[in-house]
Amino acid sequence: MLDGFAIFVLGVAMPLIIAEFHFNPDVVGLIGASLVLGAVFGAGIGGPTADHLGRKPLMLADMIIICAGAATSALAKGPAMLFIGQLLVGVGIGIDFPVSSSYVSEVLPKRQSCAIDGRYDCVPVGRHVTRGCDHAGAAEKRGQRAELAASSSRAKASLPFYFFLLRLSAPDSPHWLLARGRFAEAAQAFHPDYA
Repeated sequence: MLDGFAIFVLGVAMPLIIAEFHFNPDVVGLIGASLVLGAVFGAGIGGPTADHLGRKPLMLADMIIICAGAATSALAKGPAMLFIGQLLVGVGIGIDFPVSSSYVSEVLPKRQSCAIDGRYDCVPVGRHVTRGCDHAGAAEKRGQRAELAASSSRAKASLPFYFFLLRLSAPDSPHWLLARGRFAEAAQAFHPDYA
């Protein structure tokens, strides 16, 4: 869902940003590619780092990275800062793909994790959320292009922050804890009431 939301928020904001800052086509292409470039980098480091540090720390860190990137994008006064912001958003999304996939497959029973594997169908949900933000923002702030672009970026920051809060109470992966010989913590993750 975040992937779809991030891509389509950029699509909503980009025409407004171009009109406000008068970016040339090469710069627009670089900013658009920065999200994908960041995602490739994030995916490359996400899996190995989650194997080393654990699933939950990375699942929290990637939401913080996305929030930081969205905030940087919202405050951008030029192409360099916007490029860095979108790159950070991409890194966070790239980290989340392998880490959350591993987490879901390790935490849920096999039949449920197979059913959840259809989670990539949530990308259209992200598109619809973006459209809702776009229509609400356009109706409310007609004619204020930079503010609408910034409000799209603020919306992009609020969704991962909400996911961050939801993930705080999630247990770490019992499978990962068992593989590291942390049996008491794994039992606690399986049964929170275990003493």
